[in-house]
Amino acid sequence: MVVLLIGEQASGVADGEDTDARRFYESHGFTITEPNQTDPMLYYYREL
Repeated sequence: MVVLLIGEQASGVADGEDTDARRFYESHGFTITEPNQTDPMLYYYREL
């Protein structure tokens, strides 16, 4: 699991099969889709 802080965003990368990492990111407000989109991205992000 990796968390990067860039400006006013935090982003993280989780292996698609790593359910614990995915659960962690989602429980801390990260999302895998951009606003108004339905296709998942390859990383999680959230506004700080």
